[in-house]
Amino acid sequence: MAAPRSDKENDFLASLAQGSDIWVACTDRRQEGEWECEGSQDGQGIYINWMGGQPDNAGGNEHCALMWSPDKKWNDYQCNSEQLAVSKQQPRTHCFTTNSDGRLEADSCL
Repeated sequence: MAAPRSDKENDFLASLAQGSDIWVACTDRRQEGEWECEGSQDGQGIYINWMGGQPDNAGGNEHCALMWSPDKKWNDYQCNSEQLAVSKQQPRTHCFTTNSDGRLEADSCL
């Protein structure tokens, strides 16, 4: 899953969701109230965008972050709830080229 690191990234994820609520890769499962997000270390310098009054751990079992549409604000939510997610992947770092005989050469990028 993806965890935005700025308002710009948060807006981008919301645009991919096309009006649906989506998971944000942040959780406080290890320690209640101490939110950790994918790509952050020990909660330092994480981006958060909670809606007013959140996170509240309603019912004592809300440990995952969900971006609500259309306001793009986050709410803590039950992790076992079925919601959409956006996946974050690194771009491929290899290319295929052919030699003069038309055969594939080893990975190489120009």
